[in-house]
Amino acid sequence: MKRMLLVMLVACGPKTPADVKLNKPSAGFQLQVGPFDVPAGSELQDCYYFRVKEDAWVHSFQIAQNPGTHHMNMFRVASSASGGGASPFDDGQVQRGCWDGLPFQDWGLIVNAQLTDGQEQTENGAFVWTLPDGVATHLEAGELIMVQTHYVNATTQKTNLGRGKVVINFHTIPQSAVQAELGTMFANNRNIFLRAGEKSAFSSFCTVPQQVTIAAVSGHFHSRGKRFTVSLANAAGDVTDPVYDNRDWHEPLFETFGGNGPTLEPGGGLNYACEFDNPFDFDIVFGPHVEFEEHCNLFAYYYPRLTELGSLYCF
Repeated sequence: MKRMLLVMLVACGPKTPADVKLNKPSAGFQLQVGPFDVPAGSELQDCYYFRVKEDAWVHSFQIAQNPGTHHMNMFRVASSASGGGASPFDDGQVQRGCWDGLPFQDWGLIVNAQLTDGQEQTENGAFVWTLPDGVATHLEAGELIMVQTHYVNATTQKTNLGRGKVVINFHTIPQSAVQAELGTMFANNRNIFLRAGEKSAFSSFCTVPQQVTIAAVSGHFHSRGKRFTVSLANAAGDVTDPVYDNRDWHEPLFETFGGNGPTLEPGGGLNYACEFDNPFDFDIVFGPHVEFEEHCNLFAYYYPRLTELGSLYCF
């Protein structure tokens, strides 16, 4: 009887929190990273490399992450044939502690996500972004892509499960349904310097050589960030009111425009600005570590794509 009671108590006891999971897409493919341990007091940023199995025209991204994520950024890695920026890592390999030195100027942003913890832009815990009608991201068979995960289980953020995991679904459409390829823009203002106990603001500008339509915009900074805005600018430098205004550093707004996005004229672009408040008695400089450094990063998506990599990079 005692043994039966013990079994019943164990069976009825609290369940171990589960890692995120997604059903595989009916059309497309899935990538998974983890699960991996995120010990208390740690901050982990690793890069995972994958080869695309076959040509894919991705029309929708579905991304689920264990709570505690700081971000997931995905890039297409430049090949040695295309010049600088090739990676020594290949399919199935992991680059531990990939904090610095990645040649983003030669790589192409694919998608980013920072939403978790049931934020309002998620569906059943997964961030979902469907591109405008007729627009798709083209991934070529054999192409090398990198998934960068950043988890924090320290002072500024907590990874309550003690584990990180990322699941990404790539929902595809036939090439015949594609009218325009998605292009991306990745920008980071490296001039960030926050003096101890002071408020500060920084702005930068990214231009486009041809006319494009904006599909989505997302900003990224750390816990000293108070406001991130993005405005449109014409070739003369005239700036509009913000089309993006975010004040949440932990789960920033991912602004989508559907098929009615604003248009940038040739020579125009996006002006992005970050406002900070440093309450500490030490200066804070630009860098990827959430605990003691700051960022002012812009992720923008447009169509049609303008470059071979599909991505514009500015800093």
